[in-house]
Amino acid sequence: MRKNEKITASINMLVSMMIRDRAYYNKTDRLDELKRFRKSKTYKCLYDIKTGLWLNGPSYLMNEYEKELNVR
Repeated sequence: MRKNEKITASINMLVSMMIRDRAYYNKTDRLDELKRFRKSKTYKCLYDIKTGLWLNGPSYLMNEYEKELNVR
């Protein structure tokens, strides 16, 4: 597995954990949460490896996403 593939796998796991937690706390469907998240700037930044956002945990990621939602 190449470096970028490992990073992408890590990002996918991070998204999965964040979506699981967010759906639990908000009592919503995971798939609906994922669909909304995939439209966000946070999602785009997360998959841009250069930003380093993927180096943080699911709680940090959820906080960043919630900040974005509150700005809208």
